Amino acid sequence: MNRIIKVTSNIKSVDGSAWTHELKNLNLLVGPNESGKSAIAEAVQLAVSGSAYGLFFRNSQVKTGTQLVDLGPEGGGEIFAEVEFEDGSTSRWEMLPGKRPKQTGQVAVALPVSELRDVLSGSPQKARKFFSKHLLSPISRLELEGIIHDPAHDLLIPLENIIPDYGQKISGEELSAAPASAGAWKRKAQAEAKAASSLLTTFTNAEKVERSEIYDTWEALFKALRFEWARKQFKATEEPTEKSFLKNLALSLGTKDELKELEGSAQYSEQLETLLAQDALYGAAGRARATVSQAQKSIEEYGELEKALDKALLLLLSDPMKEYAKRVNKFLPRGDKFQIIHEDKTFKVCLKRGNQKHIALSGSAETRTLAAMGAGLAKEGEASILILDDRMWDTANLVKTMEKLEGSSCQVILMTTVSPRGRKRSAWNYIEVSRKVCEDEVEEEDNSPPVTKPNEESEDAIPW
Repeated sequence: MNRIIKVTSNIKSVDGSAWTHELKNLNLLVGPNESGKSAIAEAVQLAVSGSAYGLFFRNSQVKTGTQLVDLGPEGGGEIFAEVEFEDGSTSRWEMLPGKRPKQTGQVAVALPVSELRDVLSGSPQKARKFFSKHLLSPISRLELEGIIHDPAHDLLIPLENIIPDYGQKISGEELSAAPASAGAWKRKAQAEAKAASSLLTTFTNAEKVERSEIYDTWEALFKALRFEWARKQFKATEEPTEKSFLKNLALSLGTKDELKELEGSAQYSEQLETLLAQDALYGAAGRARATVSQAQKSIEEYGELEKALDKALLLLLSDPMKEYAKRVNKFLPRGDKFQIIHEDKTFKVCLKRGNQKHIALSGSAETRTLAAMGAGLAKEGEASILILDDRMWDTANLVKTMEKLEGSSCQVILMTTVSPRGRKRSAWNYIEVSRKVCEDEVEEEDNSPPVTKPNEESEDAIPW
């Protein structure tokens, strides 16, 4: 795994100057509140993902420049965060005054804890989408069709729009996105139905026009035009032969009585325009009704497909979730047993202690559970960083959590206001972060107990 060995940034710097910290596999950021521990964690997140979790009272990822600009000094200037990896590559996030954030040299790094916080605060569907992407193995098209089969609805046609059949297996990532994609198609059909229904209100006066009425008016118009031409030519000539010809031509159009009753071409033209407009209006109304009907059919089909795909994920995740829970338990202290309550409308995680299930966890229990869940998601060879922040660590749980995470394939950055008891562990990278105070700021009295540094020559477990 390509791990981060150094982070450099100037976020939350009082004067905008840069700071640097060396990182190892297991990192403990130790220091009082507001000393700058979170700045280190946020700089790592920004550098590798372009966003940071939980900033500015937001329980989600923050990535917009209008928000992240507040991480810089009041006077403005460039804000940046950069990490260097073992192989010498770098990943950098930066934002110049008045410019959008920019990220360069990106390296694929997972930040599972922030993702898990976001997922577990959402709906069961959101959780299924996330874990399907990470836990499901590819399945065949035939297997999926068998799972979503519904005798009352033909779901194969809408399914083809969601996941085209290319003769290959369908990945967990494709499956995870399928319900949301079906929902998007359903919403598109709903918008079409709404627009067509709105259009129908303008066609309330649309009446059907018989084709024969249009044809008869066309015929009358041409007859009137021919008669008017013949009459005009008759009046313009003095030749008896020509007059006789024109008279016979007029009579070929109809009897004298019919010709007397014949209206002018202008009147027939207006009538024809009205008829054609009514016909066009009626046709548009028909097309709008057809659109509404087809859209309503699509709404039903994609709605059923969305539910069927979500239920398919519920079914397919059953065994992988059990295996995942076993992996998570490897990274939890003895006495805590991780479980997932996964049903159609429920997705919860809990710790079972004895016969009692604990769902509303304390701060430290929640953090170590998220750490174990993140470690359980990590795949060998893929870069993954567990960033853990909690103000309620006690030294015993802190040590147990770090000891368990030594066996994970993740890089760990753990923030704590208390120092772990015992001698320093060679596998842990201790980063002591001191609070920086502005010149015009009065430093509050520190009533915390003094920190005793370890005796380098002693092997006895002592507070440090």
